[in-house]
Amino acid sequence: MEKVRLFFSSFSDKERWWIVIGVYAVVILGGGFIFLPAAFNSYVKGKEQLKRTVVEFYSFKKLLSEVVPDKSSRPISLEDVSKVLSDSGIKPFVVSIKPSGGNFEIKVDGTPADVFASALKTFKKEGFSVPYVNVDTVTGKIKALFTVSGEK
Repeated sequence: MEKVRLFFSSFSDKERWWIVIGVYAVVILGGGFIFLPAAFNSYVKGKEQLKRTVVEFYSFKKLLSEVVPDKSSRPISLEDVSKVLSDSGIKPFVVSIKPSGGNFEIKVDGTPADVFASALKTFKKEGFSVPYVNVDTVTGKIKALFTVSGEK
């Protein structure tokens, strides 16, 4: 340690300042080169995730515009709804089915997006309408409440 102090004190004041500034520059630039790539990678991953979320949202929005049908005249039965839920594969994710004035309110939780889309398409294919859909989560697993009515 004494040799370092003697070596450093052998320089003039101007030379000492240049050495200190050089050491700080190396430390700051070296730290920047270590942390910047990690920050940039997390930025790129976040941007890709946001892009996927937006694509899922618009595809889901398109799906909803396709399955919101015309109103029908006769209420449906619980057996009809249960059959369509079983056929579409969404039945394991159904939390509750409540009758509501000739319609049925169906609450699902943890449903994969493709299974939820399949269920909505199956309801439309079978001639039922889905006049109300409230989706809490679009990405990943879906938590939703929707109303089914219609005439088969």
